[in-house]
Amino acid sequence: MMSKTDTSKQVFPESTPPWNFSWVVDKKLCGMAFPGKHAHINFLLKHNVGCLISLTDDLEPPVKDFPELDYLSVKIEEFCPPTLEQIEKCIAAIEKANQEGKAVGIHCRHGFGRTSTILACYFVKIYQCCAKEAIRRIRSIRPRSIETYEQEGAVKKYEVHLNIGAQPLHDTAQKEEQKTSI
Repeated sequence: MMSKTDTSKQVFPESTPPWNFSWVVDKKLCGMAFPGKHAHINFLLKHNVGCLISLTDDLEPPVKDFPELDYLSVKIEEFCPPTLEQIEKCIAAIEKANQEGKAVGIHCRHGFGRTSTILACYFVKIYQCCAKEAIRRIRSIRPRSIETYEQEGAVKKYEVHLNIGAQPLHDTAQKEEQKTSI
């Protein structure tokens, strides 16, 4: 008989998406509220999420029961912006996991502020767009995202840090289309 503390051989067959779950880059990057149940982690694993980034400073999902899931904890106080170092740590983890063929899930308590701030920073980097456009795009996918002016400011600071030419996201896509049609 297995002891109550030995969960390494347990099976958690239930699969339920965490609240406020959505893909922002199809099958590569998603945001969500706190995945506090085994069924939430099962859902993520079934959808190839092999890396989970937690931005909560006081909650930890039940990841110890899922050794196949890479886990990164970046503690950011609720309603506060991430530091540049925290942003870069998250972006590096996303890029590494994606290179390994794993999707990445990012969460905070409700999936609005801290989560979407990191998602917008990722858009600034991969699409080489301005903070305003990245925030607009994230909010179109995930309404109520990025809750404070300070969080918006963190995305802007990241844009400046990267020295992005501040192109809107749609202009970047149009230029790519023009290159391929020539």
